[in-house]
Amino acid sequence: EIAAQDLEALKKEPRQYARADLVENGKTRIVGVGIRLKGSAGSYREWDDRPALTVKVDKFDKALTWKALHKFHLNNSVQDETYQHELLAGEVMRAAGVATPRVTHARVFLNGRDVGLYVLKEGFDQLFLSRHFADTTGNLYDGAEASRFEVRYSASAPVGEVVFQARALGTEFKYDDVRLYAWTQS
Repeated sequence: EIAAQDLEALKKEPRQYARADLVENGKTRIVGVGIRLKGSAGSYREWDDRPALTVKVDKFDKALTWKALHKFHLNNSVQDETYQHELLAGEVMRAAGVATPRVTHARVFLNGRDVGLYVLKEGFDQLFLSRHFADTTGNLYDGAEASRFEVRYSASAPVGEVVFQARALGTEFKYDDVRLYAWTQS
């Protein structure tokens, strides 16, 4: 649920977090979470349609969590009529030993309006990292930010490892190595 003034702010700046209340099954209420619209060319929808959303539970109060999450996404699945791609891909990745966000489904209501079934996906944040890695320092690259990077492939990487060099476009930063490891061992 989102108050009228916060909804107006969200409609004006849909990529900026607005204050809302998270209500689960009409009972549990978390007051003051952050909510914003998400999506790209194919999946982005306005609030009055069937928007994809990012919910940052601790955006305005760092002590808040929901189901041991600080951040999650509600994907509208307009590009996946089965609502299964994220779930099945996650299962495959987990079986291969890759740190992967948890995924489930949720029926979503926005200010009382039933917008239907959504894919609920755990966000990449510090809680995600600490669940999967002993050392959580370093850079975390989110796919949503990929368009901001120039990437060059390095063929000199060891077998089983692909190394890309990336730098933020429009910056003077040097290239940092980004390593993507093969899922299986030879």
